[in-house]
Amino acid sequence: MLASQLHVVSVFSNNRQWQSRIRLLREYIPQMLQAGVTLTLVEHTIGERDFALNPDDPILRHVRLFQLRGDARHENWMKEGLVAYGVRMLPEDAKYIAVIDADVFFQRPDWPLATLDMLQVHRVGQPWSYSIDLGPDQNPVPNEWGSTVDRSFCAAWLAGDVNVPTPDYSGQMTYGWGLDPNRKKDTRAHCGYAWAYRLDVWNDIGGLPTWMVSGKADYVSAMAFAGKIPITQLQETGGGARRLKRYAELCDEFVKQDIGVVGGMLMHGFHGSKRKRYYLTREDILRESQFDPDIDLGVDRHGLPFIVSDNRKLRDGLRRLSTVRDEDANVV
Repeated sequence: MLASQLHVVSVFSNNRQWQSRIRLLREYIPQMLQAGVTLTLVEHTIGERDFALNPDDPILRHVRLFQLRGDARHENWMKEGLVAYGVRMLPEDAKYIAVIDADVFFQRPDWPLATLDMLQVHRVGQPWSYSIDLGPDQNPVPNEWGSTVDRSFCAAWLAGDVNVPTPDYSGQMTYGWGLDPNRKKDTRAHCGYAWAYRLDVWNDIGGLPTWMVSGKADYVSAMAFAGKIPITQLQETGGGARRLKRYAELCDEFVKQDIGVVGGMLMHGFHGSKRKRYYLTREDILRESQFDPDIDLGVDRHGLPFIVSDNRKLRDGLRRLSTVRDEDANVV
């Protein structure tokens, strides 16, 4: 197989004009091209702002660049919608894809071939097993849980540290055959950064959830792949619960908890303190605004979600969330 058979889809949206994001993107692109993958990059901007990328820039000579324009109603989290657009633009002969954040750097030179090899066996998986967050001085910094080295969700799954212990979840129960019952459980299980998929499986499940306007789709999709969505959560009412239930059903039917991993280290470039991402509390915006995707969201001509309701708590909460990230501050 050839590295070019792996189609990498990455996106760039920078409503707050953080300089750290464009710096990391310009470091990320050469890494992908040097690895030999086929890179599709989708950039989104708002209103009449200039795009950050110039299609005539030599750095983009071998990049499949798509540039989309929206308006102020697109201040919600749009990563998964942009990824979906990029996947729709892939060549007809594409079979294997990787969705990768444009601020990470692989340490294993042959990771594309290893990822393609993994996808011959598994339906989905992460092309990395361990990661390090870099600080502004390029030294490792502890993540939000105090770990200097994190572990991928898929590595945790294959180690038996992510399991489905009862039938009270969306997938089938897992079993502990071959695992040491006395081992100390490792709780590290990072759901983000980079995932790889067989394209037919991606299409069968409908890609990633695009309605999660405050983020967290990486986590939710990982839980759905593993069959770890609680049944009680799927029994809730409202548009969000209905969509989640359908997504969990599709993942159980087409992913079947068939999860792989590629061994290797990944570095995450610094763009502000992770404490200002509010990973654990940002869903409060959705609760306080009584967010319902069936009521609050529309879809534009590019297939991207945007706010259509007069839900000002939702609008202002999402704006505040993007502002407080302070990604140009060199403070850990």
